[in-house]
Amino acid sequence: MNKSVFWGLLAAGWSGAAQANAFDDCVLKNMQGATSDVAAKSIKVACIRKSSVTLTDDDIKHLKVSGGFYGTFGMTHTPGFTAEVKSETGFIVTEITFSITIGDGPTEMYRVDNFNYQEPGVVYTGLNPDPTYDLRIDPLKSRKFQFSLDRPEIDKKKKWGWSIVGAKDIVSN
Repeated sequence: MNKSVFWGLLAAGWSGAAQANAFDDCVLKNMQGATSDVAAKSIKVACIRKSSVTLTDDDIKHLKVSGGFYGTFGMTHTPGFTAEVKSETGFIVTEITFSITIGDGPTEMYRVDNFNYQEPGVVYTGLNPDPTYDLRIDPLKSRKFQFSLDRPEIDKKKKWGWSIVGAKDIVSN
């Protein structure tokens, strides 16, 4: 068999096995008219939001929240939670809903769709070049992030607990 036929068959087999997900399809479809970097980044953000679907309860069990505390973060000392979530799924997680209970109070739900972490003592001079970086937790990865939520009663040493009760994802192929 000649080398060009071999490489052609190998490439055809490889490309046939590769499949895009809904996010990739959306970006490819809408990127054609993009004439600037700002437009391209906006398309990626819109596509990640549009392509997200709700995870099943069985799949949510494979999202593990570890660590976590309530305090302030960032240069403005924003009150809120710092969490670390490990995705033991094959999905790109784009949103998490936390159930948070403070003391004997009612359970409250909080939706998080930005997984940004501001490292203490670090001065950030710009945004990440990939606008979807803070909008996802990649498959089989762990991600530390913060979300603002002013709950001053936690500062008064009230016990609190949380769990993941909902999530959205993009199926990763």
